Amino acid sequence: MRMTRKSVAAMAMALAAGTLMASANAQTAAEIIAAEKQHLDAPEVKPTLMPGDAAPELKVATFVKGAPISEFEEGTAYLVDFWATWCGPCIASIPKLTELQSKYAGDNFTLLAVSIWERPTGDELIDHVTAFVDKRDEDMGYTVAIDDDGQMAESWVEASGQQGIPTAMIVDRAGKVAWIGYGTDPAMSGVLESVINDEWDLADARAKREKSLHEMSWFQRIGELAKSDRDRAVTLAGALASEGAFVSPRIMNAIAWGMVEDDTWSADAHAVARDLAKAAIDEGGDDAAILDTLAWAHYRLGEVDTAIEIQTKAVDMADERMKADLEKGLETFKSGG
Repeated sequence: MRMTRKSVAAMAMALAAGTLMASANAQTAAEIIAAEKQHLDAPEVKPTLMPGDAAPELKVATFVKGAPISEFEEGTAYLVDFWATWCGPCIASIPKLTELQSKYAGDNFTLLAVSIWERPTGDELIDHVTAFVDKRDEDMGYTVAIDDDGQMAESWVEASGQQGIPTAMIVDRAGKVAWIGYGTDPAMSGVLESVINDEWDLADARAKREKSLHEMSWFQRIGELAKSDRDRAVTLAGALASEGAFVSPRIMNAIAWGMVEDDTWSADAHAVARDLAKAAIDEGGDDAAILDTLAWAHYRLGEVDTAIEIQTKAVDMADERMKADLEKGLETFKSGG
């Protein structure tokens, strides 16, 4: 699902109905954002790889698992996952990647995981990654390769402006980069389905990517304000949300969770957190972690029955790693503790 004009408008109305703008001397959302822009760190280098661009060449040292791929074949869609053996979130995403490869196995789809930024070098690197993959052979149900002397890390990850791993990129059937994001982004599965079904809008994806490049800077600014001026942090987050400045469910959820994790934030903060979590779900992030955030926002606002309903759904959706923590939250809501 995408954030629609209707959901953005509803969010703006909800924020306007509160006291956020009044507490900011009746500044408009645009004025609040403009005033805060001076505090942002401008990106030093504009990304050279964006959605709609031709996918860079495949430059791998060796294939560890699966049939070698020399180039992207027309008519086949790809998900290229950049990971490392030392990366906890990368390892945690292995089951999801295997699930995606299995789900679309009959749809001319290939998932390629490329190991980058590993600590060993030379033959030791190949032995290290091979041993890792061999140990998890049944779990890693997709093609695995090793970057060739950092060439793919540079021409894909760094060129796209990504700052960490797991980074994932989806390549459409025409060999164009369709989506750039993190492998932990709950929106990725929905994007892949749209690409597989030839329903993905490259122009829209490029526009959203350009907007998302500023998200991390805004996220960091809100974090800075949270330490010194929480009211301003809430006002800025609300203004950005009402202007549709966020497109990543991951970022929206991170901001929202920071405002509901404990009960020391204001009711205004909890309302903004609720709206951000809802927007994250609208943008394709209907997963257990975001539902958990949304449930806590409702609970902080005194909407206990709604919190219980949402948290029950989150528990049902959660994997075993998350389920116990979410069940604790559900018990808290039920007991009122």
